[in-house]
Amino acid sequence: AGSGGASDGGTDAASGGDAGAQVDVGTFGGVTKPTEAIEVTGLWRIGDFANVHLNSVAFGKVQVVHYDNTKNLAYTTAPVGVSGPGGVSREGVFSVYQWVEPKAGVTHLCQVDTNLSTEVAALQSTKTADPSDLSSGCNLGPWTELKTFELAGVWQSSFGGNEVIDPLLMGITEVVEWDNAANVVYTRNPEGIGSASGLHTKIVWTEFAKGPVWYCKVAAGLKTLAEAKASTASVDDSDPDVSGCNGFGWTRLEPLSVLGSYATQSGALQHITRYWWGDKLVAGFDNSKREAYLRNSPQAAVEANRYSKLLWTKPVKGGFWGCIVDQGLPDLDSAVDSAQTASDADPATGGCQGKPWVRYDPI
Repeated sequence: AGSGGASDGGTDAASGGDAGAQVDVGTFGGVTKPTEAIEVTGLWRIGDFANVHLNSVAFGKVQVVHYDNTKNLAYTTAPVGVSGPGGVSREGVFSVYQWVEPKAGVTHLCQVDTNLSTEVAALQSTKTADPSDLSSGCNLGPWTELKTFELAGVWQSSFGGNEVIDPLLMGITEVVEWDNAANVVYTRNPEGIGSASGLHTKIVWTEFAKGPVWYCKVAAGLKTLAEAKASTASVDDSDPDVSGCNGFGWTRLEPLSVLGSYATQSGALQHITRYWWGDKLVAGFDNSKREAYLRNSPQAAVEANRYSKLLWTKPVKGGFWGCIVDQGLPDLDSAVDSAQTASDADPATGGCQGKPWVRYDPI
């Protein structure tokens, strides 16, 4: 996993594209793994100064080997000397994490069991935490609070290029506070930028749908968070591409156009989210070119933190073909500027670096 190899996006040697193919998701302790993405997928703020990525294959620095969205449990194992969210793990040691049902961009995480030597021992663990007692219901201690807001993700901006938003930063500005119900976030400028240093901005966004979202900087240059929260400046989202944001159009954010859960023709699962393509981080993308620029995990066994360029074909009935045309690249610019390409004339038999493309069928 996370090796930068082609199994994630484009050089799977199998061919075909049978939309009715069975998904071989493997088993864990004799229990079939789920086909839906883990429900705490995302980039979350821990405390005031740190983020953690969670997805169906990784909890921070530890590997997810199984999960249960009904029971709110994840089972993990770890490489040497890393710490997962909420606890230290060692190589070959299995742990069990429990989360509180996410609501309004907030969840809580508890490492309920650890130092387990086998998958079966982890799956059969009966230890649980008390979600009704967040202060002392996690092994007699507090649960770890995780927070995120709806705009967090990698987007294609109407101003060109990609915009990466996370629970700590929006561009160069610090995210101070947000309200997902009211669709508002408050940011603070960094120091050292002259008269604008430390000033606050109030930003609102439109309700989410399957397509784009728009945001508007309603009020800026405010000295305190209290002033930003008290701002009564109004906006009009009736025609956000054209007007309604202080006399101008709103900023339009387009998500990756192939978001969803898929099975490849080899039976592997691929969950594509605003931050992840399988076990690779989405560093950027261009929907018009059908290109994604991906970064390997820092814990990848091969080519850690290296970048790759992936192409996809125009989706038909939700399915598409993908091909990694370049990989092992040192940075994002190298992936964006890569001239490597592929032929999709007959993706089932070839055109992807001398091999077939990988077929993605929605599940």
